[in-house]
Order: sequence, then structure tokens, then C-alpha cells
Amino acid sequence: MTIDAYMSLYHIKRKETVIKWILNGYIPNANLGADYIPNSARMPYISARAKNAKAIYKSIIDATMQLKHVVPELYKNITSEEFDGYIRRLTESGYIEIRTADGVCYYDATLKTANFNLKNIIQFTRAVSAGVAEGVTTAALNQCAHT
Repeated sequence: MTIDAYMSLYHIKRKETVIKWILNGYIPNANLGADYIPNSARMPYISARAKNAKAIYKSIIDATMQLKHVVPELYKNITSEEFDGYIRRLTESGYIEIRTADGVCYYDATLKTANFNLKNIIQFTRAVSAGVAEGVTTAALNQCAHT
């Protein structure tokens, strides 16, 4: 779609706002020179001012509940890899689903999203970590037993 069509769809008054979002990477796969925004594009979740882990998790959850898009560029204090870690833990815990459209990964709410609880993420992460550690330890012990 064109920038004007995007503005109309989301009731955005200022073209400069959309141009800024495109230049900042908030609308993935948009091309300013070609006046192109993917048909699947959502509005970016520009309320992402999170400064700590709890707030980052909550902002991603809030974005999915509002049908808005989050990208690592929205979070000035974390790297893309750290952002991917938050997404992975939320996905593995069942709070969000990843969907791809027009070559863009979108994060969708699940039935569990409205009941988001950071304690559940921490418990899940600990259980996974314990399982991985146990598996590594068992493998190492088995390796030692065979030598």
C-alpha cells in the first residue's frame, strides 16, 4: 500500500510521522523511495519506553493486545539479540505467537496473553534451564563413563 493509504487506514494525520517511523525501522519492509508499505503492516507500538526487563516484557504484551507491532529499534537500551530473547521466552511460555506476512514477523496475542504474569516466565525459564543443565550434565557424565 502507499503511505497515504496507510495513513488513511490508521487515521494518521501527519505524513512526517509515518516517514519518521519508516526511517527509524519501525515499519519493517517499508520503502520510502517506492512509496510502499506492506499490506500487513501494523502501527508501531511507540509507547515502548521500557527501561528494565519487567517493563520490556509488559510492553511487548501490551503491543500484542493492541494489535501493534514491536521491533528491536523501539527499545533503545537493548540489542536485537536481547529483543529476540524476550520474544523467544514469551513465545515458549505461550504468551505470544509469531506470524509472518509480507516477509515480516508479527507477534500476535494468544488466549493466554491477557493473563500475563512475569513470575510464570521466570518459572518457565528456570525449568527449561534446569532441563538443559541436567541434559548437559548427564551427557558429560555418560561421556566420562564411556572413557
